[in-house]
Amino acid sequence: MDESDSDDQPQVADLLGKLRFLAKIEPGEKLNVETLTLIDVSWPAVLKWPPLLVTKCNRGSVETRAKTFAFIKKLSNEALETAEAYLLQEDGLSKRLGAMIIESLKGSIEGMQALSKTYEDDRMFVSNVEAFIDVLRAKITSLEGR
Repeated sequence: MDESDSDDQPQVADLLGKLRFLAKIEPGEKLNVETLTLIDVSWPAVLKWPPLLVTKCNRGSVETRAKTFAFIKKLSNEALETAEAYLLQEDGLSKRLGAMIIESLKGSIEGMQALSKTYEDDRMFVSNVEAFIDVLRAKITSLEGR
């Protein structure tokens, strides 16, 4: 990569941050994809603060399974594309950045699995996430072989 590509490094840091955030999701937490915050569903709604957030959550305008799965797919695909572009470069920094993205992507799978436990009552969501993880692991293995 040439010197102008150093401008991409803040984007890589943002991508790494989102992947690491996803990796830290625990079972019982839901993801607000608009603000990239977590919603702990283990607390009764009356105990959550601020009330506005609870109201929005209850109406489904912030957290939905479809939005969560779309976020996971978009983030993972962006990570795969970016990692591949960096790994194809010859310089050491690019290769290291590509490897960092791959490692963070592998770690994000734990968060995806935690979301599957949160939504275990929705068999289709769980099945979609499991299938996506299987394909993601295959793509990661392919990239690591480069």
